[in-house]
Amino acid sequence: MGSIGRRGAPASAVEAPKLVRNTERSLTEIEVALAEYDYFSYVRNVVAFNVLGESSRLPLWHECDMLVLRPSGYLIEVEIKRSWSDFLADFHKKHHHRCNDRQSLIKELWFCIPEGCLEDAKVKLEESGQPYSGIVTYDEKLNLRMFGGYVLPNFRKLTAEEQFQVARFGAMRSVTLRKKLINATARGKKKDDAKTEELKARISALVAYVEQETGQKLSRKDLNEIYYG
Repeated sequence: MGSIGRRGAPASAVEAPKLVRNTERSLTEIEVALAEYDYFSYVRNVVAFNVLGESSRLPLWHECDMLVLRPSGYLIEVEIKRSWSDFLADFHKKHHHRCNDRQSLIKELWFCIPEGCLEDAKVKLEESGQPYSGIVTYDEKLNLRMFGGYVLPNFRKLTAEEQFQVARFGAMRSVTLRKKLINATARGKKKDDAKTEELKARISALVAYVEQETGQKLSRKDLNEIYYG
């Protein structure tokens, strides 16, 4: 018996799954997947998102999607893209992920992109002359794969003050996420309360209707049988 494929077609003719170039996963979902990935692990490192280092305390001079601070004091940057157009838009920015300092704070720069963008991204990065360490790809199940793993030229270790600033940004995001969780929980409770009140009103209307038509008042047992069978 041959390999299983489309009926009437050899297995070699079965098309491979199309690689995604524009993900439906949210930025937050991708951030969490990266933070949990062993190479960037938030358990062993300080991880901060959406960092805008524009001061002498953290002289990055551009917005970073994700920063990973190793215990050794060296810094990794990850640029997260959700589509090919999102990736291309990064090359219209003035900074091009280079620091104004004589030595960069970034030891490694990774681009995180949908798996369908990998080959085109390699070509674009080579054409642009953008120094980078590697590429992280993800599929719609947020399975990650890494390609590369090189350090950038002319980097340095962060000072104690700079390391503190990265940790501070990470802590700030933590509080923001907790506030969002509180708000989401409160919204969910309001929706549940509204549904409960609506159900109570429908039950009351049903009881009143039956009593008006038959002269009998439905018991709790009767209502349970109506709603749950």
